[in-house]
Amino acid sequence: MLQNMPFYGNLLRTPDLSIALMDEWEEKIERMASTVIHENVTNIAGVPTGRSCLSSASSN
Repeated sequence: MLQNMPFYGNLLRTPDLSIALMDEWEEKIERMASTVIHENVTNIAGVPTGRSCLSSASSN
């Protein structure tokens, strides 16, 4: 789904697609947490379990 988004859907996104499309879950969560900590994130969308794991990783 992410690969088929129109360009305007990716203008204000974090993390970039290379991280979002990673298969290795543990590495993906670590890279997402380390990337978004430097961003002004005002909205989080996605699969509920993925959001809760990211929240836990970013609070550590």
